[in-house]
Amino acid sequence: MGNNCRRKLYEAKEEKTPGNSGFVIEISSATNTSDNNPEGYTPGDSYIVKLRGWRTKFTVQAFRGFGIYAQFENGEHAGKFDVIFV
Repeated sequence: MGNNCRRKLYEAKEEKTPGNSGFVIEISSATNTSDNNPEGYTPGDSYIVKLRGWRTKFTVQAFRGFGIYAQFENGEHAGKFDVIFV
């Protein structure tokens, strides 16, 4: 999922940098709780998206923001997102 995204956030001033900078995105289904690794997006279903970084005794990894977008293979809009902070 999302390996070839060409979208750029409006607020982004710089070009994308390669790699993940140590962050990991975990996606699981909130609709089907037994599906911890969905293969794709199904409109109408709910998902839990977690962004995890690293932390040491002296350092917490800095994070500024991210964007999320769902589209069909033909590029058309495929859904909407509601952000819930837990």
